Amino acid sequence: MPGDAPIAPIEGTDSRAYIKPSKEIAILCSFLLGLGDSCFNTQLLSVLGLLHAADSAPAFAVFKFVQSICAAVAFFYSNYLLLHWQLLVMVIFGFFGTISFFAVEWEAAAMVARGSDYRSI
Repeated sequence: MPGDAPIAPIEGTDSRAYIKPSKEIAILCSFLLGLGDSCFNTQLLSVLGLLHAADSAPAFAVFKFVQSICAAVAFFYSNYLLLHWQLLVMVIFGFFGTISFFAVEWEAAAMVARGSDYRSI
């Protein structure tokens, strides 16, 4: 995709793409994005279930609510930002999300050391 594809007029754009379009690359990128998303969500949900084991329904509801709001915001700004800025936003939020996940995961591991039932997940 060219960098200005999100804001191009209906007629299209004459800008060149970053790489030559390829079905194989598109399928590989789709697979890797799906795999990463499913692994990340599985880990998030398992930790969320551990930390809120007594009353998990509100925790999962808040998680899905925040996830949906973020998706709506991303759909909104996708029509106004160039592709490289959209990718920068994804990288920044992905980086801080990963750092936050590891902080919570390490706290959950500390709960194991204190005698919690974390290994049963």
